[in-house]
Amino acid sequence: MKISRTRRLRRLGASVTALSALLIAAPANAAGEDAGQFIPAKAWKLSATEKLSDGVVYTRYTEEEPQPGRKDPRILNVVQINPSMGGMTLHSTVGAAAILAETTSYQLGKVTPEQPIAGTNGGYFSPEPAHPEIGLDTIAFNGSAVENGKLLGATCHNGGEGNMAVVLQHGVPYITRIKTNLSVSVGSAKPADPASELTARIDDINRNPGRAPGCARDADDRETTVTEAAGAPQKVYTDADEIVLFNDSYNAYTPKPRVDPTIITDDPDGVEVVLNPNHTVKSFRTGRGGTIPGAGETILQGIGSGADWLTKNAGTRGTQLFLEQTVTDMRTENLIPLDSSVDIVNGVHELLHSGKYVVPSLTNLLTRGQCGRLFDAAGEVKADKTPGAAKNDDFCRDARTVIGIDTAGRTVLATITGSKAMDGAFPEEMAGYLRDMFSVTDALNLDGGGSTTLYTGKTRQTLPGNENSTVERPVSNAVYTSRSGYGIEQ
Repeated sequence: MKISRTRRLRRLGASVTALSALLIAAPANAAGEDAGQFIPAKAWKLSATEKLSDGVVYTRYTEEEPQPGRKDPRILNVVQINPSMGGMTLHSTVGAAAILAETTSYQLGKVTPEQPIAGTNGGYFSPEPAHPEIGLDTIAFNGSAVENGKLLGATCHNGGEGNMAVVLQHGVPYITRIKTNLSVSVGSAKPADPASELTARIDDINRNPGRAPGCARDADDRETTVTEAAGAPQKVYTDADEIVLFNDSYNAYTPKPRVDPTIITDDPDGVEVVLNPNHTVKSFRTGRGGTIPGAGETILQGIGSGADWLTKNAGTRGTQLFLEQTVTDMRTENLIPLDSSVDIVNGVHELLHSGKYVVPSLTNLLTRGQCGRLFDAAGEVKADKTPGAAKNDDFCRDARTVIGIDTAGRTVLATITGSKAMDGAFPEEMAGYLRDMFSVTDALNLDGGGSTTLYTGKTRQTLPGNENSTVERPVSNAVYTSRSGYGIEQ
């Protein structure tokens, strides 16, 4: 009976694959009532297809001719992953250190023992000023990230609603809105009273205290525009009273005061507490920075009232502390168990939810307004009357990286790119392509523009992110599929 059942499953899997291949080879001509108007799928031609492994298929579509206002035809790359065929899994990786931006190829190359079969760039991030001891610019995640169950950053505040993300576990993606819950308490458990003076909020993970780049982490953060050394303005969110946690994924010297000369909230000397793996106090000192977390160790840096709380409650060697580091699924209001099987990658917004296009609102995360424009029936760009539309044009037409799930339960990794980073697709346009050409029902927009990168094996299928350059842009993390375990065909 086991052999017979396996054969039936094989035939079923083959039938689904064959049907999907027919659907992809003959894509629909219209977007459908929920996806809006966009250039129909018949404008694309299948230019490449390759079976990368059992259960993993790569296809490439090229536009028949450029759209109005575009220099060259665009390329749509899609990898479809069936986790039940060949034992495929899905993970994220940050390469050598969680605080360094590294190229997608470098991060994928660090994965062992199973090499990635295909992968893309991951979530959003913002740069931090160079730390003197490191000599390199560091980054902070915009909207949290988790690798192997370990939190690498806090979610954006967004009025207490957190941010969109994709949870990767056992080879299956789950797109939802998440919120991190971070605190430190005296003792072996968090007090029942949320207002207890024995508990303090942890503002973020693995970034410079006093300045949260990219998005506010809580209601106390205040938006400030600074000009970095490169001359580009950047929004940071300042708070003079913070506790920031550093774990061993930081893998570098903790930041010292006055890293950012353009603001004053990171000037205080503050305090630094090193915790043993069991979260007892290993050392406490006035002043902060220049310490590398050891394996399993945690470092807490405090400024303002955060420094005062740590001085009062964590100033004695051996003191037991409890660290709350949890993630809430805001749709179900359940905690997401953080064990070694869980990775989380942030995204700006959903493109598709249950087959319907989700109107993006980016005001809280990236202060860029809505991408309300699209194409009219003649293929011309419609006038966008959304406030701030003119300055939003580049983002709205960015190259895009997307992760999604199709009607057959397969994971879909997709990119759309043109001759330059700002020549991709409007959000609604990309949603329509994925839904009507590839039967995608749920999809999340990952970091795009010059960050958009897709690899199959060691072959880069996308153009370099930096226009007029062969250099691949460094990114915060990567998403990839590789073999792990046994599927129904083995």
